[in-house]
Amino acid sequence: MKKIYCIALISFGISFAANSQTIKVGTLIGDLGFGFGWPISYYNQINSPSAIPVISLSAEQGVYEVPDLGVLTVGGIIGYKSASESYDLIGLPGKETWNDFLIAVKGNFHLTVFHINNIDPYAGIALGGRIELANTPVGLYGGSNANTTNGYVLVAVYLGCRYYFTNNLAVFGELGYGLGDLTLGVSYKLK
Repeated sequence: MKKIYCIALISFGISFAANSQTIKVGTLIGDLGFGFGWPISYYNQINSPSAIPVISLSAEQGVYEVPDLGVLTVGGIIGYKSASESYDLIGLPGKETWNDFLIAVKGNFHLTVFHINNIDPYAGIALGGRIELANTPVGLYGGSNANTTNGYVLVAVYLGCRYYFTNNLAVFGELGYGLGDLTLGVSYKLK
């Protein structure tokens, strides 16, 4: 995993010295992402093969241009994460499951100060909420399960970069905190 982080950081560093003329005021972009790591939850402690990455859908639109520097976008993101852990306590099997749903507004600042095509470096923040649905056994010996619902404030900060293969289709990577340690996915420019 450390190699992936190093590669992503190097890629972002290279792209930081690059520009994209790929985003302007009015540009609308949709993303499908898969996040690895979940820094705000118990998931980092679970080595269960049943844990899935954070699956997210997001969209952003260019709303304000800072001349010769970049473009500010605003948008939203929804996501889902699930994990479970099976165990055997004194010969009695049990299973705990967690399902998390997130919804947030986000803002990104896309650098356009340099001039290399197809590269779109950005930094962003997301603010919203996360709802966790947990199912855990009650009592030392299992028995019935308790379903709990908890709500949390979500604050995420991240650095990202898109690489456009065509005028509309790109891949992206983000490093950050709050949505996942590393998010990889595809982007599509709608307009």
